[in-house]
Amino acid sequence: MVRRSKAAPLTIKYCELDESDPADSYTVLNEILCHHLSRVKSLDLRLHSTRTNRPIVCKLLALIGQPAPMLECLYIESSDPTVEIVVCSSRLQHLTLSRCRLTRNLENTDFRNLRSLVIDFYKEETAHLLGILRQTPFLERLRVETNMKATLPGGTFSPQTIHPINLEYLESFVLVYGLPGSVSLLDSIAFSNLKNAQISTNLFADESSIPFAEALGRKIDDSIEGSISRLRLTSNVLCWKTKDTELPAQGLSPSINGCFAGTSDYLADGARDRFLQSLRLDHLRSLDICAKLKDNIWTLLSDLPRLKDLRILGNGFSLIAALNSGLVDSPDASPLPLKGPSFVSLRNLTIVEWKLYEFNFGTTLFDFMTSSLGLRKKAGLSLELLQLQDCRGFCREDFRGLKKIAKQVEWM
Repeated sequence: MVRRSKAAPLTIKYCELDESDPADSYTVLNEILCHHLSRVKSLDLRLHSTRTNRPIVCKLLALIGQPAPMLECLYIESSDPTVEIVVCSSRLQHLTLSRCRLTRNLENTDFRNLRSLVIDFYKEETAHLLGILRQTPFLERLRVETNMKATLPGGTFSPQTIHPINLEYLESFVLVYGLPGSVSLLDSIAFSNLKNAQISTNLFADESSIPFAEALGRKIDDSIEGSISRLRLTSNVLCWKTKDTELPAQGLSPSINGCFAGTSDYLADGARDRFLQSLRLDHLRSLDICAKLKDNIWTLLSDLPRLKDLRILGNGFSLIAALNSGLVDSPDASPLPLKGPSFVSLRNLTIVEWKLYEFNFGTTLFDFMTSSLGLRKKAGLSLELLQLQDCRGFCREDFRGLKKIAKQVEWM
């Protein structure tokens, strides 16, 4: 079939289904790579290396190092992470490597036309990755993932930021990498067209890596055009950036996704909070909270000047205490410093899974909430919409009472 195709470009896809794959298929693949690689436009190899077939797999992968002048798309998956891949094609546009390594000798590689690069289970130094990126002036998409459980190489790498790598066409990247290494990597790159970034990173067993989260957030925020108009806080920090903050960000993918894994919730939350504090939130209009927050974060959020919509899961007493901050005649329960009313632009509030008859601060959560919202109404900070989703300890009489302190109340 290959011979009858004469000089037509070839698309080759080889997927090894199990370890007992017949040797004949290797023979055919070896024949194609030996004699017809110069005609291959797209090559997809998914190989399973075992103790018995490893020499054959290594031989097949070594053949990819031949000149391949027509090769535009290359996907290689191998279960042997020691195998080094050499690529010799200046036309290559899409490269994906999974569980295998790109050669450390980059002198003979040519990635000038590369548009997308995906490397899974990356185990090289940060400097090696930067060496690859220096050859990719037209790169549009980048994803690098490594083993999060390992202590990553490159964590102490100090980049030469005097001459950063200019990736002016890069629109999105996914980075699963150690926290210090992530900061070093991003400090070495200049972005001008970035649309979204997803960062998943790990922490050391102490607090030494937490400050890196602040530098990471600042770098990403500076690199993506527009302002953060929507924010969602879980164990991750999800941000939506728009050039026009009046337009809704609903339905769009997050511009920033920061995920932090630590040996304890304390470390992970600490890194998340540092990351959050480094972001510019002056134009934030919509906030969704699905995590328990510390007092310093409530102080940050309560001062946001344009926050209009707030949806919050749990955190009942903490939110009401923050809403009380700065109000005349407010209860003394607020732990926040008094410096004027908080949440000055808040108009729509959705509370989720609140236990309204939970008792704290000498009162129930329901009474605490109604007292606070009443004080805010007197101060000219009334709600236009109050939604209660899956809240317990609530009756129709309570519902009628809430209509006196919010223009519209919905019980869901």
